[in-house]
Amino acid sequence: MGARKIIMWTLLAMLITGGVLIIYFLTSTNSMGGVIDMFFGISRVYEVNDIKEFDPGSIRKIEISVSSTDTNLRMVDSPKVKASLTGIVRTNDPSFVPYIEAHVTGSTLRIKVKTKSSFFSGLYSSNVSMELEIPQSFSGDLVLDGTSSRLTASELRFNSCSFTTSSGDIILGSIDVDSAFTAGVTSGRVEVERLEAASARLTASSGDTFLGVIELRDDFSADSTSGKIIIDRLSAANASLKNSSGNKKIAVMTVPGEVIIEGNSGTTTLDRISAGKLVINSTSGDVNTGSAHSGHTTIKTTSGRISVKSFEGDADLSSSSGSITLVCDKPASTIQIECSSGSINLGLPDGTQFSLNAQINSGSIKTDFALDQSSASKKQLQGSTGNGELDISLKTTSGNIKITKI
Repeated sequence: MGARKIIMWTLLAMLITGGVLIIYFLTSTNSMGGVIDMFFGISRVYEVNDIKEFDPGSIRKIEISVSSTDTNLRMVDSPKVKASLTGIVRTNDPSFVPYIEAHVTGSTLRIKVKTKSSFFSGLYSSNVSMELEIPQSFSGDLVLDGTSSRLTASELRFNSCSFTTSSGDIILGSIDVDSAFTAGVTSGRVEVERLEAASARLTASSGDTFLGVIELRDDFSADSTSGKIIIDRLSAANASLKNSSGNKKIAVMTVPGEVIIEGNSGTTTLDRISAGKLVINSTSGDVNTGSAHSGHTTIKTTSGRISVKSFEGDADLSSSSGSITLVCDKPASTIQIECSSGSINLGLPDGTQFSLNAQINSGSIKTDFALDQSSASKKQLQGSTGNGELDISLKTTSGNIKITKI
């Protein structure tokens, strides 16, 4: 009994002590700074207001390196490059207060946000950001590398641009680039309202990609390990979109060359696309196109439905598990559709002249077209209309086949 009383009194003492500490926090520490003071010594508030200016002169390239500092870029009607680091830092170690280190080497201006100490044993809180003003007359190259930083910019015009950040968003307005544009995040999203450039490459390990109007003279690529890829309008010579997990949606795409779209998991939606060649590979996810004009289109899914409407060109469509619907406005010379488990629905204009080879293992075959020469069995239908210039091959292991007039 005595031992129980000792334990009870000990617990009661601990509760009282904890309550006293909580009251002390509430009465004597009204900010994170007070907690820092209690556990890590006396902290101070440091106002950061570091400004560096440079005459662009012979500068052809600007390199920016920031850490834990949100950065905004803008072009101004000014004769100088100006970097302004402002904000508040609370710390018990003044060597951890950030400042700007900047210098010119050859034709390159390097701007870096640094601290005097690279190792910090205490805690600190900060609200610091950098504003970079670049003269409108500057037409060289821009490179920004950030760590735990958010980048915002608009109305930029350079020879080339490269933006990367390990953790943080990249939010861009209107960007004009004479040559190459690149943007990449490890964790965060990429948003570009409008981009005009020779070429563009965008990457995101974990995060969504949202693009507005993208107009390129050469190639475009967007890669995401985990995240959506959404594009309003894309014009490029060739295009590649890849993601392991996430939906892909493009409203309008005009690519005279080749378009390659790949994904392991997620829906692919193309509202209107015109391409010399279209290739879509999906492991798991539906593929839907509202209007597709392509010299040759190949769509393959392991698990997912395929729906292609208002189609022009040759088609090679296959699905291991999922139905396939193809509505052709102007078929070219070849249509090949195959699925292991799922129905096939093919729509053709009235008067289309084709040769047909349709095969099933389980299901039915129906057509609105009268075949001039036909050979039918329970599992196969062969025949042709007119000169049979369009070669059609349809095959499903389990499902129906239906050919309709549109």
